Amino acid sequence: MRAVAALLSREDARAAERPVLGELTAEGTATTSGAELRAEVMRVARHAERLRPAVIAVLDGSRSSIAVLLGLLAAAVDVVVVEAGNSHLRDERSVIWSAGARTLIRPESSAVPAPTGPTELTYDDLLAPGPATSPTPPAGSGSASPGLLLLTSGSTSEPRLARQPMRAAVRGGELYRSIHGYGPADRILLPVPVAHSFGLIGGLFAGLRAGAQVLTMPKFSAGRLVRALADGASVVLGTPLLYSMLVRAWGTEAHAPGLRLLLSSGGPLPQETADAVRRLCGVPVYQVYGSTETGLVACQDGSRETWQPRSVGVFAPGVQWELLPDTPGDESGGSGHRLAVRTSTMFTGYSDGGPGPGPGLYETGDLVRISDTSEVFLLGRKQTFINVGGKKVNPQRVARLVGDHPDVADVHVFGVEERGEQTVHAAVVAGPRGGAGLAGEVIALCRERLAAHEVPHHVHLLRALPRSALGKVDISALRAAAGVKEDEA
Repeated sequence: MRAVAALLSREDARAAERPVLGELTAEGTATTSGAELRAEVMRVARHAERLRPAVIAVLDGSRSSIAVLLGLLAAAVDVVVVEAGNSHLRDERSVIWSAGARTLIRPESSAVPAPTGPTELTYDDLLAPGPATSPTPPAGSGSASPGLLLLTSGSTSEPRLARQPMRAAVRGGELYRSIHGYGPADRILLPVPVAHSFGLIGGLFAGLRAGAQVLTMPKFSAGRLVRALADGASVVLGTPLLYSMLVRAWGTEAHAPGLRLLLSSGGPLPQETADAVRRLCGVPVYQVYGSTETGLVACQDGSRETWQPRSVGVFAPGVQWELLPDTPGDESGGSGHRLAVRTSTMFTGYSDGGPGPGPGLYETGDLVRISDTSEVFLLGRKQTFINVGGKKVNPQRVARLVGDHPDVADVHVFGVEERGEQTVHAAVVAGPRGGAGLAGEVIALCRERLAAHEVPHHVHLLRALPRSALGKVDISALRAAAGVKEDEA
């Protein structure tokens, strides 16, 4: 409760009546004041006591979803956070269904094809008036903090749920607030999902902690984004794809009178996009680097006039780091080192019982170079997810779902760089009954069970997957067999 209270406390009555949440809709902006949000959070918390120890919360970015999330955490309920429309909700073998949650909470407007078991409640069920009592802490809870269970990108395996205590998430929000100077006068625009750590911690928690107004966009549109900027949004959290879309939507002239800060996460920001944004609106885009497990690791900020191209800034305050020796097979070609860190916002473990970071430093899996100006440059990963427009695609998970097709005997999913963007490719070996139409059937299966950005852009039918003497897929030979040029990868 105390961690949530730290986000919602305001010092005077006038501040309590100011809007702290704004929801951008086709009709305009619907707002919630600080006092209204606190009342809704307490209402949810009273209902949520019976839902301990854990629930799955499907967040659509609406004001109701935010009140529900904060109310669950105020009641000391562990929350598995899932974005509305996430394909994990349609995958019965997804880790979200094995986390021990007995209840699924969703928007009124969207049914979830959940496996048999979880009880379903809607936002309205939890926001309904309840008994006028304060929520009681769980017996024996002491100083225990409720946990956010967040889906990892799963860069070296299937996605997992990393547990981050609420108090660590609030610390993460405080980091963003202090580094970038969020304050009560800011209107922080989140066209990114609040179910992901960047939007949740760097946007929502940091904004509430600062007493700013947080603007969410449950249904994204470039036109709505441009209107919000014209109406005075001062801070934007986005992805490289979003900024590319914003440049196209602006055309030759940007109207963003209140804009002072643009943050980008989710992958490298093309220099031409960064230059175009600054040319149009006069505000640079600062890159942010972190992960679900670690929270914020490094970022650019206003402390320097310029940052070197392709850097992700300098290490955030309090980050301990070490460069480990390069190892054979790293994608940096020997020019980088493996990065290990410890932050004040580390996760504590995985929902499947996997250990947390331990007493030492946590190896991120990223290969980096540190310049003589202390800037951090990401060079690659030992094994990588596929970055489609700033959204992470786990190739192992896509391959598993493709492998569910009865006529697929073998499959390997990989990413290809094409004109500065990554696309998803699936190399498929047909079983005895698989015919020429198998590629189309695989695409149809993926469209049914995956989110749009996860569906393979290309399916290559091969007689066999080329493998090394150790049985591993030979990536170079696979690309050649699929007709993918090495210089595209």
